[in-house]
Amino acid sequence: MMQRNTLEAAFRRGLPWGLLGLLLLTCLDILDRYLWLDPWNFGDWLINYAGGFTRRGLSGEIALWLSASTGLDPGAFIALAQIVSYAL
Repeated sequence: MMQRNTLEAAFRRGLPWGLLGLLLLTCLDILDRYLWLDPWNFGDWLINYAGGFTRRGLSGEIALWLSASTGLDPGAFIALAQIVSYAL
């Protein structure tokens, strides 16, 4: 019984660090895909309502509006949205 509690305590101490490591690796992967302009990762996020109403158009509209307002690349907003989504 004592060994099980020790193993559980070690798992509870290590789990947050493991999750933090996974988040860091995910963020690095997202940034790498952004820098290489990966169309498979960002293409669906940039669909907007210009061609008619689509269910995925809201994220594209928001990214394009923020891009027009700030002068930044819309892919930067998509990368930020993906990082925040994974972090939550």
